[in-house]
This record gives sequence, structure tokens and C-alpha cells, in this order.
Amino acid sequence: MEVATSLAKGVRSVAPLDSAYDAACKRVLSEKVVLSRILHDWVDGFDSVAPEEIEQTCFEGDPRIGEEPVGRDGHASYERIRQLNVEDSTVGEGDSSFDVRFAVRNPGADANEVLLVEVDVEAQNKFDPGYPITKRGIFYAGRMLSMQGSDVVSHSKYERLRKVISVWVCMEVPKSKAKTVTRFSLGQENLVGGAVFNRGSYDLVDVIVVCLGKEAQSAQGTLGLLGTLFARDMSVSDKLARIRDDFGIALTREQEGAVEDMCNLSVGVREQGRKEGREEGRKEGRKEGRKEGRLDALAAAVRDLKDSLSLTEGEALDALRVPDEDRAAVRDLVAQR
Repeated sequence: MEVATSLAKGVRSVAPLDSAYDAACKRVLSEKVVLSRILHDWVDGFDSVAPEEIEQTCFEGDPRIGEEPVGRDGHASYERIRQLNVEDSTVGEGDSSFDVRFAVRNPGADANEVLLVEVDVEAQNKFDPGYPITKRGIFYAGRMLSMQGSDVVSHSKYERLRKVISVWVCMEVPKSKAKTVTRFSLGQENLVGGAVFNRGSYDLVDVIVVCLGKEAQSAQGTLGLLGTLFARDMSVSDKLARIRDDFGIALTREQEGAVEDMCNLSVGVREQGRKEGREEGRKEGRKEGRKEGRLDALAAAVRDLKDSLSLTEGEALDALRVPDEDRAAVRDLVAQR
């Protein structure tokens, strides 16, 4: 099947800076062709239908990118949120919002379960940012439960609570956890006696931690797809061939070009900028060299944003949050193209 055109747009938005790359990762993860495979492989009830059917029939509207703050109090009701006309995440967005949020109908739900499931998918570069990813995932899931409060708690309609699932896609991981997918769920444990509770009455939270690493590039299924999409050392031709041949996703010529842009921007330009910074640092002083390499990378990012998203130079500088003291130098480098 053919990937949505917005995937190509999301791929093009990748720039050689962490904020821009993070925004592009969110945009790629928000594609239903990717989300449907995550649901099919790792969420209970979705394995009963093909990913293509999930993509076409199960989603409630479009996924929301970076729209909802995690810690905000007084959230709007679910129905209002679902009806919002959402724009894509912007470059440089903070990390206090849910990356990709959406509601989806579970085709495997039984008569005692709420049909709708709420899902959050997070792109996480580092597995160990200074705190356990699992705790943050549980917190995010808890927030998704509490956000249903205006519809549920005020009227004591707890039977309406929808299951929440928080998926964390970690790219840089220790080798001991690479190429793994782990799910943390609520379950029943009988301490005295053998009472049986309906699963739908307590099975309300799943946290799924996906650990990629380089090893995931050769994996099969959804793990391999994600490993390929976010591979930083895979050639463009190999990446395109694997997406097409191993995962059955046919890319148009435009989309192939978008993947090539992503590879060049997220890997080549950014890493080259860092390399140039290091080389200049050895020749003229480490501090000055790093600054020049950073300015070169910023100039390359401005040019790419102007070309791919038709931004003005000023809009590109604003989107990348270029400091005022660096703007004149970056403009000069852009003009030298």
C-alpha cells in the first residue's frame, strides 16, 4: 500500500538539529500506516484484523501531534478534544506534551469492554535520560486516565473509562535491551481465595517500551520497520528496498525522495556539521571550531526548511530558534550557497 503524502512532508521537515529531528520523528510516528502496525503487533485485540483494515476503519479522526500538555489541569472533555482541528507539531516544540495522541476502536473488544482505546506514542532518543522510562510511561498513562474525568468522575460513570496505552519508542538503547519490546500491564493477583473479576473492569493501562538500537534494523515485523525508519547508518537505497520488499509498503518517487532527504538531513548534514566542528576545533581551537560547525549546520537547516516547506528565511530562523547573536552569520552562510 502507498504511504500517505503527509509522511513525505514529515520526512522533509527533518533538520540537522535535535528539535527539528524530534519533530520529524513525531510526524513519522503519527502516520496511520505506522501506527496500525504498532497496534496490530503489540496491542491486545488488534491482531484479529490486518494492519490495512486497522488503518482504514479503526481510527477516530487523525492522530494529534504535540497538542495536549501532559501536566495541564482542567483539560477539555474528550469529545471537545476529538473535534479540534489540529495542526502538525512545529519545530522546536517542548517535550511537555504528548507526542502522538489518538483514539482507536479495538476490533477485539468484548461486550464488557469499552470499544474506544486511547493511545499515546512517544519518540525517545535516549533510553536513560536520568530517570526510568517506565515511570514516565506510567505517569503519562495516568494522565490519560485522569483526562477523562470531566466525562466520568463528575457523574460517577467509571464504567465509561477507556483503556489507555502509552508506547515509548527508544532509539539509543543499551545492547542488553536492544531489539526488544516489553509490555507492562495491570493484572489480577489473588491473595486470598479465587475470586474472578472481568478483565475489562481492571485492564485499563498498558505501557509498551520499544527498544530499537542498531540491532532492530535487521528485525522483522513492526520492530524492523521502526528500526529501518529511524536507522542513522543505513544507506538510502537499502532503507527504501527494505521498506518496500520486507514490509510491503510501496513508496512513490516523491516519497523515496523524502526518505533520501531524511537520511541526508538527519544523518549526513548533522553528523557532518559535528565533524566539521571537531576538525576546525583541532585547527583553530576547539571552542571556535565547534561554533563554526554549528553555524554551518544551522545554515544547512535553514536552506532545507526554505526548500522543503517554502518558509521564508526569517521563518526558518524562528522555527530553528537561532539565537539573535548568530543570525547574521547564519544568513551570510545561507547566501554563500
